[in-house]
Amino acid sequence: MSWLHHGTLLDLVQRTGVFPRDSKTFPDMSVRTASVAEVLSAWEALESSFAGHDAETKAMRVKSFVLQHFQEPGCDMHAASLPPPRPGRGPSFLQSVQPAEVAAFGREVCGLWSQLYRQVSADVIARPQNHSMLPLPHPFIIPGDRFREVYYWDSYWVSELPVLRE
Repeated sequence: MSWLHHGTLLDLVQRTGVFPRDSKTFPDMSVRTASVAEVLSAWEALESSFAGHDAETKAMRVKSFVLQHFQEPGCDMHAASLPPPRPGRGPSFLQSVQPAEVAAFGREVCGLWSQLYRQVSADVIARPQNHSMLPLPHPFIIPGDRFREVYYWDSYWVSELPVLRE
């Protein structure tokens, strides 16, 4: 069973505002321990002790639980290496793009691909139940910033663009 599908854990983390700036943070975290069952058992024990606690105390205990049992988002992948582009700093078609500022922008965009190329960690392959990240067998392009995963058609079309790196 995935920890994300355990009824009250995700619900209570989101409702108590453990991560107020981004509701995507907790779903992107992965389990620290070898056993999801251990985490869920600890969660059930904690949850059963909530009776009589005010909302602020409950929120602090939920946050403490999450920080103890889950890793930071993004730790389930690492940078992968793209083959280097051909000499000439970018696609050859950019040489004919005018104005020069637009061509320069195109070269900058081409330079971003190496920063956005990722591969899942070995732990995702070995223990997929501990992660919300899919155990993808090949490297992929991420959108960047807080978006650390593949997004179906977005990722497909974005992954077609590095071909332009030549």
